[in-house]
Amino acid sequence: MKAVLSIVWLLTLAGGWLGCGGAVGPYALPGTTAWQTRQFPAPSWNPPFLAEPTLDQRRTVLVRPPTDTYRAQRAGILLFRHPRHLPDVSHPLTQIFYQKLLERRPFRETVFIPQAYGSVAEALEVARRWRVDLLVLGESPYFLDGGTVGTASLQVDLRVLDVQTGQLMWYLSDALRATPRPIVDLIVTETRPHPTPDIYALAGVLADRMCQTLTNGCLAAK
Repeated sequence: MKAVLSIVWLLTLAGGWLGCGGAVGPYALPGTTAWQTRQFPAPSWNPPFLAEPTLDQRRTVLVRPPTDTYRAQRAGILLFRHPRHLPDVSHPLTQIFYQKLLERRPFRETVFIPQAYGSVAEALEVARRWRVDLLVLGESPYFLDGGTVGTASLQVDLRVLDVQTGQLMWYLSDALRATPRPIVDLIVTETRPHPTPDIYALAGVLADRMCQTLTNGCLAAK
């Protein structure tokens, strides 16, 4: 009995040392040498079904153009609308989408217009002053930041309008919800993997998916 307890005690110590030391395990990301990372999903020694958070997602393309002529035009992106009680999320959320538009290049050129707007007519007037052909308007009607330990959820609605006519060319809606993953010790102690991703990590996923849809053009799936 003492021999068995001694073995368990040694395994526990070894597990704690590995968890704090940051050794790369079979479920760690390639090249990862430390557990203290914001990578999503976080490295874990647990099996994937225990290590990864649960993601619920919804993707919808409500309106899309009949041709890809918009690809040769210059677009401007205004500051995203945000929930009234969260005025500070507008600028970082817009920047995430702006950077992804620059990366994916669904338009000939994308310009960041650091202005808020009231009505669509007001937004179009601002776009005309900036001499852009298309206007990208984003809105986050739902924003729940779980602080990496609770449920995180984000919805983004994205519209692309023709500046001269005001015609709606694209209307995309996408949402992502991440529920906490269980922190389960299988002898090895995990010191810090985030149960859920940072809210702006979710925004990055939505931005990538929506900008890819714009890049795919009229062939984008509904």
